[in-house]
Amino acid sequence: RLINDNVALITDAVRQDPNALYSFERFLDDGGERGLQEYISNRIESLNMQLEELDVCSDIVLVGRGDIVINEFMASNDTTSSITDAYGDHDDWIELYNRSSFTYDLSNVFLSDNPESPQKWSFPAETTIEPGEYLIVWADKDEEQEGNHADFRLSKAGESILLSNPDGSMIDELDYSEQETNLASARIPNGTGDFVQKAATLGYNNDWLSNIQDIDQAFKLRLFPNPSSALLTLIVEDINVSNYSLSIRNASGHLIEVRALKQEESQIDISELPSGMYYIEVHHQEGAKSTQKFIKI
Repeated sequence: RLINDNVALITDAVRQDPNALYSFERFLDDGGERGLQEYISNRIESLNMQLEELDVCSDIVLVGRGDIVINEFMASNDTTSSITDAYGDHDDWIELYNRSSFTYDLSNVFLSDNPESPQKWSFPAETTIEPGEYLIVWADKDEEQEGNHADFRLSKAGESILLSNPDGSMIDELDYSEQETNLASARIPNGTGDFVQKAATLGYNNDWLSNIQDIDQAFKLRLFPNPSSALLTLIVEDINVSNYSLSIRNASGHLIEVRALKQEESQIDISELPSGMYYIEVHHQEGAKSTQKFIKI
């Protein structure tokens, strides 16, 4: 009915249109009904076919402010630290924590160290973070390496860290002052508090206060890569490994594994362990021991 009622309104325009797809006589066929109706029906069908051929992007879900927070970071990580990426590099790093009840796709989220360029680096496609999950970004300018490797480094002297949505809205941001080498700055209480410089709890709840610094280290342990998802390399320096054992405990101190230490360099498979923080302890039968913590991701 609407088509019939409005034919008269467009008749003159159709008559004068130099780009008409068919003749004016056809438009006027049956008083203008069949020609125009036929055209509209065919056009709808054609447009639907074109739309089906397009890769239509799904709606981008913006992250709510504070849903994901910058939870911990280290801006000066040198070779005496036990924290390395999967390539054995002692890089700066940033830990994000999802304190919401939503799983977020970070493919369109940006991380930066410059307020004048907040969209400096975007996460790789299909990067997600589950509720209560921690996500580590290595600030190392090594984007050719697999994983989350941002195209900037952090300044020990102090600067900014910004997490933002594609529309420019801020998810979280902070300005930090000069940092100490091999100490992290972490939110305490976890996810909500002010930043405090302390021993790193990378990939773990910041409220867990490690007593590792209170342990007398009888000899030096090297453990890498740390964090790791599969294999750890343990090197025990300056000892004869006879009469030494290796044990692994979880963050609560529960014993998971004990084995004899047979050589100074060992490969340890942690692929079956749940994600979290653990201890490796090397100890002599007469009591001397050294302990190192590691993160399973």
